[in-house]
Amino acid sequence: MRRKKSTICIFLLGLVFSSYGETPPQKMPPNPSPRHRRELRLQINIPNIDSLNVTLPNFDSLYQHLDSLFQNLPVPEVSVKMEKMKRLPRFPHSPPFVPPAPPVERKSIFKLGTDLVIEENETVQEDVVVCGGNLTLYGTVEGDVVVIGGNAKIEGEVQGDVIVIGGNGEILTPAKIDGSFLCLGGETKIEEGTILGNTRVMHWKGLFSRKTTPKIHGSVMVLFHLARIAFLMLIAGFIVLVFPHQTQRVAEHLRKNYGKSIVVGVSSLLLFPFVFLLLLITIIGIPIALFLPLVIGAGLLMGGTAMSLILGEFVKERFGLRWKSPLLIVFIGMLMLEGILCIGKMASLFSPLFSFWFGLTNAFLVLCTWIAGWGTVVWTRFGTKERGTKKRK
Repeated sequence: MRRKKSTICIFLLGLVFSSYGETPPQKMPPNPSPRHRRELRLQINIPNIDSLNVTLPNFDSLYQHLDSLFQNLPVPEVSVKMEKMKRLPRFPHSPPFVPPAPPVERKSIFKLGTDLVIEENETVQEDVVVCGGNLTLYGTVEGDVVVIGGNAKIEGEVQGDVIVIGGNGEILTPAKIDGSFLCLGGETKIEEGTILGNTRVMHWKGLFSRKTTPKIHGSVMVLFHLARIAFLMLIAGFIVLVFPHQTQRVAEHLRKNYGKSIVVGVSSLLLFPFVFLLLLITIIGIPIALFLPLVIGAGLLMGGTAMSLILGEFVKERFGLRWKSPLLIVFIGMLMLEGILCIGKMASLFSPLFSFWFGLTNAFLVLCTWIAGWGTVVWTRFGTKERGTKKRK
């Protein structure tokens, strides 16, 4: 009985396998040969297989062994494709390669009213000057960098000095400044190790604001003006003693050409800001530009001394005095120049109305006298040249 059951099972299994082998699958013969399987493997389209640069192993021997075992079993096309996809290595997605930009060399750069960006591949062989704009530096500057009226952001290399006037300065890593860094009138952000030279920062923000002006009233203000007059008298006396001939020449020219002196003084003061900016643009003129306010201050003091000498001589001739000392004459003239302001401040203790009118009158007189004296100093080159006067035979 058991033999009959086993015989029946074997017969049924043979019948099933024979019937399964007789039904051909779609797109594949019932008995695929090794050659047909090899062609089928080559026709499988694997995406981006050329870009993977992977050498596939030879599956001929494996296919032959499989054919010998399962000659009557069809292999679906999808299963072959999935098996090969599983055997391929997977690579992470990488961004496309972008070649670096070619290096660019420039001699010098000057920008007026526009921003400037120097990229990493740019090298400036000389100086960089930006007026009225912002500078962003990622590259290399072999000269100096000057920024006027704008901000500077340095992340590259500067072999010279960096000067920022009227703007903010940022020196960030990996910046490298071989020279010095100067910032006038702005905020700075400097990271450690970026500047090899000296660093100087001067703030004038709020310097002329009313909040920073000391509130001094009454007798303290009067004492302040008296001390100011005493200081000016000492300076005038020093100028008369050290430069007597130059002061006398300036006073003589001022007496004879007062109108021209006012015109020259006003014109020179109006041109001063433009000359100052032009000197700052050129690297050589920067020290001269910083020294120019001192020259103007010295010229104003010398012109005021010459005007004081003229007023002192007028008082001497008017009252028939016999003064021979130039110091006394200059002191009297300086008191006349600055005394009205002190009188106005003293009158302010009783009524603010007197202070206003006296201060307005004194400001007008001082403006005319000091500017006229400055114009004469410019006209005569600090009293070293005689101009506008005829030599007596």
